[in-house]
Amino acid sequence: MTELLRQEDLLCRVGGEEFAILLPNTSLAQAEQVAERIRSKAAATPINISEEHSEKVLWLTVSLGITTISTNEKALKYALKRADIGLYQAKENGRNQAVVNTV
Repeated sequence: MTELLRQEDLLCRVGGEEFAILLPNTSLAQAEQVAERIRSKAAATPINISEEHSEKVLWLTVSLGITTISTNEKALKYALKRADIGLYQAKENGRNQAVVNTV
């Protein structure tokens, strides 16, 4: 993922297999483009696994929730919650997609 991000962007692990990316000075449309680049790169990258006498290929999918942080928000708590709701909507809608949730 880091090769798809700018130097000023911040990628951090939230827990388990959940990550958050903060994209400073980025419009919602630009954030959607970044999410799509991450999603499509993951979907197009095979993971080769060796198991006992065989090789297997795994294909990953990425579900993403996208939101904005308003200028009057003093903490990330509510933005992370909105993004999390978008993430779970993406999973419920069939996975391997990004959902914007700004409410």
